[in-house]
Amino acid sequence: MERTCNLSLEHEFITDLESFSRQSRSASSIAALEPTECLVISCADVVAAMRASAATAEFFRMLVENVATQNIRRTKSLLSLSPEKQFIELFQEKPGLLQRVPQRYIAQYLGIAPESLSRIRKRLLTTRKS
Repeated sequence: MERTCNLSLEHEFITDLESFSRQSRSASSIAALEPTECLVISCADVVAAMRASAATAEFFRMLVENVATQNIRRTKSLLSLSPEKQFIELFQEKPGLLQRVPQRYIAQYLGIAPESLSRIRKRLLTTRKS
């Protein structure tokens, strides 16, 4: 079964942090829904760049911290929020995403059927109009 675990926009860093740091094969894949340019770097090259430059080391430290923070926030959201509240949070954080990503991927991200997402969207739109 296909599952969408992350939704990212341009200029956002995305990786399987565990696979990257352990230098192991990832159980997941990254798929681009729009034409995309990617910068790819090996773990060995990251380590070498960090040793060569304190500024580069700080940059990668911040990247890893941001990825870890996003992963923690996502886990907390999955464990403590209803799909409707997760949808609201997603809409607030990345409003442009909803016009650019097919509904089935958003539903997968929320762990619900596309029909359930349609009902949530309809209910929220009705509430906002009132």
